[in-house]
Formats: sequence, C-alpha cells, structure tokens
Amino acid sequence: MRKILSTSLALLFSAGLTLAADAPTSTYQEISRHYAAIRLALLADSLTGVADHAASIEENVTRLGDDFDAERAGVTADQVDECKNLLPEIAAGAQQIAQGANLDEIRSAFFELSKPLGRYRKLTGDLDSKVMFCPMAKKAWIQTGSEVGNPYLGTDMPSCGQVVAD
Repeated sequence: MRKILSTSLALLFSAGLTLAADAPTSTYQEISRHYAAIRLALLADSLTGVADHAASIEENVTRLGDDFDAERAGVTADQVDECKNLLPEIAAGAQQIAQGANLDEIRSAFFELSKPLGRYRKLTGDLDSKVMFCPMAKKAWIQTGSEVGNPYLGTDMPSCGQVVAD
C-alpha cells in the first residue's frame, strides 16, 4: 500500500511539473485559455463557468493595463500602444459576458469580445489559433484545432463556419 501511495504521489508530482511547464507564458495566452472555455460552453449551449472565465479575462486585462509589460502582453515593443488600446475593449467584452443573463446576451457579448481579441491575436502572431466565421450568424470567433466549433449556433449547428484567417 505504501509503495502504491508513493508511486501515485510521484506521478502526481511529475504531472504537476508538466502542467507548470505548459502554463500560459503571456497574458494573451491566459486570456485565450479562458476565452476557449467560454466558447466551448456556448458550443454546448451551457452557461456553466462562463461568468467566472469572463471575470478572469477582465482581471488579466486589468492587471496587464495597470503595469503594462510588452513581454508579458506577448507583443513587441513597437506594438505596445496598439495593444494597450485594445485592453479596454477586451475588458468591456468580458464584463458584458459576465453580466449576461442568458445565452443570447452572452453570445452577443462573446462576439464583442472576439473583435478586439482577434486584433490582439494578430499582434501576438499566434499561430496556434484560427479566426473562424459563421455565415449564418454573421459573426467571427477564434479557436484552435481543425474541427469547427461554432459558439453562436451551439448544438443546433456546431459545425457551421469556416476559417477566414490562419
């Protein structure tokens, strides 16, 4: 029993080190992680955790704005002003999501967040994500992976959309 426990603890410890190594290295990456969680919830027609993820986005943006650092932001020195100008829009979109009362309101706010976040994505040179567009909803979003996951139409039409920017 003692050997199993020590082996289990060793595995947990090594998994923790792996998770720490994979932790986001910039504010953009941290925001993107929360944004992706919101998108997945909307894809499933769920509001579970959405307000918390939106609040985390707003906190990260506020912290970055209070003590701006280009490296932490994930941008170059010549992109600082452009990035700083996006922060209030990103915070406002996140706040709208956190205050949304239903799926329709939150999906609309998600689109408002997606617009400045798409510009932030471009500044960082993020090669892992794509900008997607739904012709039915006439709205764009950002996602990773090759399988379309439409947050605007959710379970009704989860695969409606196409890549518009790599």
